[in-house]
Amino acid sequence: MVQDCEQGKDDLSSIKLIDIIDFELLQRFQDNFAEAVGLASITIDPDGNPITKPSNYTKFCMQYTHSTACGDKRCAESHRRGGEEAARIGKPVVFECHAGLIDFAAPIILEGRIIGTILGGQVLTESPNEKKYCKIANEIGVNEDEYIEAVKEISVLSQKRIRSAANVLYDIATNLSKSAYLFIETVSSLTKLIGSRDHSTGTHSKRVRDIAGLIGRRLRLPRDVLNDIAVSALLHDIGKIGIPENILNKMGRLTLEEFAVIQLHPEIGYNAIKTIEPLRKIALYIRHHHEAFDGSGYPSGLRGQEIPMVSRILSVADVFEALTADRVYRKAMKFEEAIALLRNGRGMKFDSVVLDAFMQCVDGGEVVGSEQSYLSQRKTCCK
Repeated sequence: MVQDCEQGKDDLSSIKLIDIIDFELLQRFQDNFAEAVGLASITIDPDGNPITKPSNYTKFCMQYTHSTACGDKRCAESHRRGGEEAARIGKPVVFECHAGLIDFAAPIILEGRIIGTILGGQVLTESPNEKKYCKIANEIGVNEDEYIEAVKEISVLSQKRIRSAANVLYDIATNLSKSAYLFIETVSSLTKLIGSRDHSTGTHSKRVRDIAGLIGRRLRLPRDVLNDIAVSALLHDIGKIGIPENILNKMGRLTLEEFAVIQLHPEIGYNAIKTIEPLRKIALYIRHHHEAFDGSGYPSGLRGQEIPMVSRILSVADVFEALTADRVYRKAMKFEEAIALLRNGRGMKFDSVVLDAFMQCVDGGEVVGSEQSYLSQRKTCCK
């Protein structure tokens, strides 16, 4: 989801599972579910590449079947066939793998398109036939006796229980994907709404997203926070849809009364999206992105750590981008002048830690004073 909110993908055909699902959450769920039910599991993309770590894999598979090139190749072919059948019928498939274990393939579907598959199983439905596994051991080139001992450790589950497990994984993973995609669609629609009212505001929001993302990665913030930064940046000026156009696009200097109206936009933005459940946290970050570290900002006069970290990051990114871009009422400030102005606000308007991270990105050449930088900086972002 982070990638999608950062990059602004709109075309469903380009959406990948890795774009829209929280993989830390999926990995935890997969691990816990596999352990509780007593089966193995892994999630792959449509090309068969693993996108989670294996959960609860058996010694039989890991130490023996996958230990030879022949066994590994046969496993991959077995998984491919199972995945293709699940994709063909659009629902989970239970099948016997080449090594005689019972596996399943549960497709992850988004708007009728397969974006991934959960593979699982490595179980039996009855006690193993030793002659059968001696034959398989010889075919793939592993020790017969050790292979037999390993297969005896495999869990025996009923066909019904295996199918139920596959259906549960299918339902949860598909619904997680749908929920994530709907969230992205909501953010995308709101972003377009901002741009339709004022093109410069829409462009500004995307650049703030890029700069704020650099700062967040420089601070080594976790994935979920980086996602919050991306979404908050895209929507931080949504409150401006409630500002009269004659003020928003005024060519000259604003009067005190007009500036007071402009200052309402964080509160307007907060009220506009606070009732959308997935955006409640984002609404709070938007509300406070004009607070100042010394308490002189608005709308609440918060200071220091009272200001959410995401809001403090947005503040730096927002000011820099606004200073270095043309506006209807002024030309862009020179890059060096903008940097000097931000430095002067260290510890007063801006959080010192956040500003220092931004300056490190500047010193590293990741932020420069041209529009092109925002398109290319992602390739050189902080590791």
